[in-house]
Amino acid sequence: MESMAVLTNAKHGKVDTKLATDANLKEFNKCGYVKSAYLAERFNDPSSLNPGIDPKIVGAGGIFTQAEYDGDAEFRKTAAVMKMVIDGNAGAGTIQMGGFDYHTGDRSTGEQRDFRAGQCMGACLEYAARAGRPLMLYVFSDGSLSSNGMIDNSVNGRGKGVWTGDNQATASAFFLVFNPGGRPALTAPTMNQIGAYSADGSVVTSSHPVRTR
Repeated sequence: MESMAVLTNAKHGKVDTKLATDANLKEFNKCGYVKSAYLAERFNDPSSLNPGIDPKIVGAGGIFTQAEYDGDAEFRKTAAVMKMVIDGNAGAGTIQMGGFDYHTGDRSTGEQRDFRAGQCMGACLEYAARAGRPLMLYVFSDGSLSSNGMIDNSVNGRGKGVWTGDNQATASAFFLVFNPGGRPALTAPTMNQIGAYSADGSVVTSSHPVRTR
């Protein structure tokens, strides 16, 4: 593959496309050949991408115990994506978790699922800290839920209102930022929230102006 890159580069010197972007096209083509050779060399061992054998992720000193990793597909999925991104092999990654449409007439189901999602987020942040790499997590959902005011006083319900149905009028998203060099600073404007809710739980549509850049 390196030989192909050298031969192609030599041929470029004998070709003139008569375009203003001739040099850019040649550079783009050259980089494609070189990058292919680089990727083949860098990932010649598939085990380098395997989170299951990374001691920072799984094992006695890892983020997950072996039992946790083997017993929970969400943890394995999270480990695979976070390793790809934080190790620099992907610019971004998406971890999709199902089962959060929990209008089950209780609060305990949702609380336990939210807790597991939090464990996955924490694992990403912890791996970023161990690797000394910055990371941003953007957490969002395709909808929200409503409660009728009844309380779930079970251990996992934690005395909170039960989830009884979908709510298409309210939702929220948030992001977390980790910087190994110190706490990230907000840029102007200094607010850390866009939008607000009223006392009855409705979205205040006039709480934040629409801005374009």
